Amino acid sequence: MGRAKHEMQVAEDNWAQSGANCAICGQAVPLSEKETYFESGICDYCRHQAEKDD
Repeated sequence: MGRAKHEMQVAEDNWAQSGANCAICGQAVPLSEKETYFESGICDYCRHQAEKDD
């Protein structure tokens, strides 16, 4: 395993252990959605659902 891949895996594992869960759906928020989570406390999917026009 390459160094960069290993570092990413460690970061993902640490994030998963942080207990970051969406305030709406309760699902674990993936590391790739960290910014959205810190801004709003919700995952990208729930944010999209809240912002879309029906």
